[in-house]
This record gives sequence, C-alpha cells and structure tokens, in this order.
Amino acid sequence: MWLLVINEVPSSSRIAVIKAVRALTSLASKEACELIKGLPKKFKEGVTKDEAE
Repeated sequence: MWLLVINEVPSSSRIAVIKAVRALTSLASKEACELIKGLPKKFKEGVTKDEAE
C-alpha cells in the first residue's frame, strides 16, 4: 500500500487541488482548504499505486 503526501501546490492550481482533495476524501471545503494551507501533509494512507498516481 502507498501513502500520499502533498508537499506543495502552486497558487495557480490551488482551487483544482482542493476540489480533488474533496473528491478523494469527502472533506468539507474548509477542511480541504486547511489541509492545503498547512503543507506538507499526509493526505491519504493505504492506497494502491494506481490510485496514488
């Protein structure tokens, strides 16, 4: 199994990344935004290689 870690997000891609985080984790908008603001963070554990890519 894999561990996803987000190290940094370019400011031009922040909204798209927040949407992707919400889709993958079912976090609320505020929680996903907080996750992105506090990088680097563990994002998701126990995923397959295909899901991680």
